[in-house]
Amino acid sequence: MHIAFAVTAHGLGHWGRSAALIASLLEHDRKPSVSVSTGLSKAVVKGSFPGLFESRVRHRLADYEPGVAQNNCIDIDAPGTVDLYRKFHDNRERRLADERAFLTRHRVDLVISDVPAIAVRAAADVGIPAVGVASFTWDWILEPMLRGTRAEPVLDALRRDYGVGSKHFLLPFGCSCSPFPAVEAAPLLCRNASLGRGEARQALGLPRLSSRPLLLICMGGWSGENLPAIRVRNTSDLDTVIIGGLGIATDGPTIRLTHDLPGGLSVPDLIHAADLLVTKPGYGMAAEAYVHGTPVAFVERLHFAETRALMSVMADHPIATLSRQEFEQGTWEQAFADLLGQRVPRRSNDGARQIADAILTTYC
Repeated sequence: MHIAFAVTAHGLGHWGRSAALIASLLEHDRKPSVSVSTGLSKAVVKGSFPGLFESRVRHRLADYEPGVAQNNCIDIDAPGTVDLYRKFHDNRERRLADERAFLTRHRVDLVISDVPAIAVRAAADVGIPAVGVASFTWDWILEPMLRGTRAEPVLDALRRDYGVGSKHFLLPFGCSCSPFPAVEAAPLLCRNASLGRGEARQALGLPRLSSRPLLLICMGGWSGENLPAIRVRNTSDLDTVIIGGLGIATDGPTIRLTHDLPGGLSVPDLIHAADLLVTKPGYGMAAEAYVHGTPVAFVERLHFAETRALMSVMADHPIATLSRQEFEQGTWEQAFADLLGQRVPRRSNDGARQIADAILTTYC
């Protein structure tokens, strides 16, 4: 069986959960092969499946919905998003033709989408099933930005494309609606840490057993471009790890990492090791913190539909919100007081296997 897995390239949260699902698909008794269609680089895909790349996992560069325009890792550029989608819609038919040709030429049996709409439409056009696996569809995210603008017709086009799909496996932490004709509530889908907390600290060069809390600062796959320099106060008694070139300084020992993590470490390993995560609201970081029991301070992110839904579902988890003023002025003391020492037990996370089994037993 040949599966085409379409993954949006806007941020790394989509790829993190998609990679977890692909791993479970590959382990299934039905032994499918997977072509990953995405705007992400071949190196990103190969890095997740080095031993299976080219034999059972292949990469195809594909241009899907542009997500949203952003001024930085937190702030959305609504006018820029309107311009992006006007241009995107002008080229829709060309993209759709390319997608249909790929599915036919490579004899694809099933499309899984997280969550490009064109991939769903193309599958229906060539007569194969397409399922969505995501916490939202793009029309839900874009509605507040595109409604009443020259790009509003894009919303109807997206809904029509999703509407010819087979089923949406709707993940938590997002919307409660979907344009797909059938919707099935799905379990949380995210990556698991492979290292214990002490092992991860040791891999960072920190004492394996230490009473010093570990602060992790990461904005998903984003850098700190167009954010002010920030100095966080009262951090001398913390060990800090900062991922992604963020212009943040602390008073205590700080380890700075690029998104290409060293020594076999993964982001879930670091989240599991941390005593507090500071991040922007988004599915990937939130889900992995939730599963590993790590308290989270979310930086205020206005005008993004996912934020309220995500915070509501995480009501049973230790979370706090840093206002933009608190974040940028480095006055994080209240979040430290509320969240440090509030870790909860690691939660079971078998969502990838459950969703893979549901898809393959239904559509294979």
